[in-house]
Amino acid sequence: LSCQPAQGLHEATLLLGLLSLEAVLEAEATRTLLATADVSPSAAAGGMPIWRVYGGRTCEETLPGGQPLLAAAVELGSEIVGACAAAAAPSLPLAARAVGLLHRLLAHRASSGVGLPAVEWGSLVVRVFDLARCLATHPHLASSPSGAELAARLLGLLHHLLLCSEP
Repeated sequence: LSCQPAQGLHEATLLLGLLSLEAVLEAEATRTLLATADVSPSAAAGGMPIWRVYGGRTCEETLPGGQPLLAAAVELGSEIVGACAAAAAPSLPLAARAVGLLHRLLAHRASSGVGLPAVEWGSLVVRVFDLARCLATHPHLASSPSGAELAARLLGLLHHLLLCSEP
């Protein structure tokens, strides 16, 4: 049998992250906490650990305090979009879900009026364009119903990014 459980496990892990963030956005109390709770309320804590993937390796970094938890959620959403763009055979439903969630997180940021100074906006935009390029260079992906949904969500997210004041 030829199977690659690592790919399925990777997708399942990304999906779990997305589902967790979606659940946080659904409830009013947790949605409010995203915009009001500091990622690191005490100076002694030094910041909130956040894990990033560089060249297939996971690295722990620290998201500095003085900003809402929403910054960590946006960073995680951006990382998932980047992972989808980097996949040899991206899961279009997972990518569409990630882009939709990232759009909802940024809309929540805009409606709550909070700033996210530590979000790497340049990296976020690059990841979104990388995913769009991935879709555009694989006509068989773009012509599928999942590809059309992803393209529509990418356009909505890019439109939002162009209109918002931060970045």
